[in-house]
Amino acid sequence: AWVIRVAINLCKDQLRRAASRQQVALEDVPEPAAQPAQTEDEAHAAQSRVLDAVMALPQDMRIAIYLHYYEGYPIRAISAITGASEAAIAKRLSRARAQLRETLKGDDDVFDFA
Repeated sequence: AWVIRVAINLCKDQLRRAASRQQVALEDVPEPAAQPAQTEDEAHAAQSRVLDAVMALPQDMRIAIYLHYYEGYPIRAISAITGASEAAIAKRLSRARAQLRETLKGDDDVFDFA
């Protein structure tokens, strides 16, 4: 009985919260502007800039990034290949992503680092 009463009260709370929020009809929401399509040359240039930035990383970070993103190896496999611990590989990937984010900062319109 207690569980049912708690569930009822949570449902009522949810309905109260939903009623207090402002709602807008779907037709009133504007369509987002489409991104201009990249030409093949622009895409190739962007890939080249990323690869150049990856190859400019220190060797331990470069190996981790290359094996993870280009070859598709999981962290565990990279750990076995390089002989480093999984935590070390994860940290190298994290640091390399941060360094690449700084290196490619001017290209935010092309590269989305989420």
